[in-house]
Amino acid sequence: MGKEKQHHFLQIHSSLGKDALVLERLKVREGMSRLFEVRVGFTANQRIADMKKHIGEGVTVTLKVGSKDGGGEKHFHGHFLSMWELGKPLHNSDGQRYEAIIVPKAWSAANRTNCRIFQDKTVKKIVETILGEHGVAFSWKLKKGLYTYRYCVQYNETDWDFVCRLLAHEGLCFHFEHSSGSHTMVITDHEKAWSKAVEGSVVFCSRPTGVAHISSWYAGFKATANSIIEHGFDFETPKQKVKATSSEQVPGGPFGSRELFGYFGEDRPIKDGANLAALHLKGIAQESESYRAVSDYRSFGVGLTFSFKEHEDEIPPHNEFVITEVAIEASVPLNADNQPSMGNFFYTNSFRCIPTKAPYVPRKLPKPMVPGLQTATVTCAPGEEIYVDEHGRIKVQFHWDREGQYDQKSSCWIRVAQSWAGENWGAQFIPREGQEVLVEFLSGDPDLPLITGSVYNGKNKMPYEPLSKKNISGLKSRSTTKGSGANYNEISFDDTIGKELLLMHAEKDHTLTVEHDQTDEVENDRTTTIGNDDTLIVKNDQTDDIKNDRTTTVGNNDTLAVKNNQTVDITGAQATTAGKTITIDAGQSITLKTGAASLTMEASGAISIKGTSISVEGVTIDMKAAKISLN
Repeated sequence: MGKEKQHHFLQIHSSLGKDALVLERLKVREGMSRLFEVRVGFTANQRIADMKKHIGEGVTVTLKVGSKDGGGEKHFHGHFLSMWELGKPLHNSDGQRYEAIIVPKAWSAANRTNCRIFQDKTVKKIVETILGEHGVAFSWKLKKGLYTYRYCVQYNETDWDFVCRLLAHEGLCFHFEHSSGSHTMVITDHEKAWSKAVEGSVVFCSRPTGVAHISSWYAGFKATANSIIEHGFDFETPKQKVKATSSEQVPGGPFGSRELFGYFGEDRPIKDGANLAALHLKGIAQESESYRAVSDYRSFGVGLTFSFKEHEDEIPPHNEFVITEVAIEASVPLNADNQPSMGNFFYTNSFRCIPTKAPYVPRKLPKPMVPGLQTATVTCAPGEEIYVDEHGRIKVQFHWDREGQYDQKSSCWIRVAQSWAGENWGAQFIPREGQEVLVEFLSGDPDLPLITGSVYNGKNKMPYEPLSKKNISGLKSRSTTKGSGANYNEISFDDTIGKELLLMHAEKDHTLTVEHDQTDEVENDRTTTIGNDDTLIVKNDQTDDIKNDRTTTVGNNDTLAVKNNQTVDITGAQATTAGKTITIDAGQSITLKTGAASLTMEASGAISIKGTSISVEGVTIDMKAAKISLN
């Protein structure tokens, strides 16, 4: 196919060769913060033998700007998404007519779904990571710094939806800039980032003029919300109100207040929440003033600005506009010889634009919601079995997380719900490494997980075998670190009728504190076995009331120390037997008395024996004294 078959105003260039294709029709749809689409109809001099190998290849459509001999070029670069044969052209049995769709490289991001966690990264870093994986060329034109996300989840959404959601959430918009052989995604947050169109000084005239001009211009105004209030919650300062407000001057005063209220949960600190509220309202309020137009300015595209040098009504007060959407149509019919008809080139575009007095802010996009409960596995730092912060939060590995390493970086710190939670009181059970826990998400937000329970699984079995011990309930812990099944504390309940049992097991020590009275009642036997020492300290009186017998066996010595008086009252008989000796030592005196008889021994050495009749009997009786008196 000869070079002359390419029309000088409309050309296509691909890997098939510079002049292999003749472009007949062009339709372009592009808009701010969205993917563009280019539809082309062309004729190939030779039928394309293997169409499928060209799918995904780069292609450039070039549109001449200005006259044939002057001006510049406007390019649309992308990649073949699809290609269809449409039949043979007239008068060329070797050729073939085709229709193809061309999309940006980022199209692949719109067709890869993922679940993924990003931690301690800005939107810029997250977007660069994802776009880089798809080979997308991009550039940044930013005035402000970007928030660092402590935890950001892509959940069951395409890479493209995730990127667009994050950018919109931060008030960042993007468009594509094209050159011959490449295109770049330009991301910006301010109105000074726009470039002026080659045909940037324009004329509006509704009548034909013979030169490029805007032929239709429609201004539009509408009432929108004029204020926003967003509330949140910070669990670290639960009594502090987290509130963000913003307002805008927009049409619709007679409607009164049009307030938007939203709850953003624990998503952001108050300062960042206020900034976001203002951005989100701007994204809504900018719809209050917009313009639609039709023109034949071939240089026009999204992200380009223009101003009026002539206007058949009046030049607007703010005389600079940025194009936010454009639809382009161009065609060059082929003649009977399969050559472009040079005199019948057609071009038109319709577009939307807004004043450049403020940056374009895309509407906030919804997050995907997590329906219902999920489970996850508790993770720890190396060498730890319980990994927790000052708030009792833990980390987990979600089953859908393909990049996590089951370590201390697997997730953000996640709060753990307890059955009771108060100010330094309540229940406290911190999940441990390897446990499978139940995870809910506050308001369904994948960025706000909350652990609400735990479940057993094939590895973590129940402490009481459910088939043979189904009547047993209770709590059984495991000593840490590196405890085995033999190391545990336990409180359990056996509800088997006739065998009911409350069991308590302390792996080491047991401390019981009762700040007032304690009453224990055992209606049958009690056995207490102490493996070592037993110490009982009673700080006041002690009373033991034994209704029947008592037997006390001391395996070694028995010592009783009474710091005041001791009284032993025995209603019946008392017998004391000593295998060796009995020693009674009193500081003042010892008196043995029964009826009228008594024996008193004084510390001075005096001994007094009294009785109505005294009998002394022995094999030998020795009496020695300095003086013996017998009355």
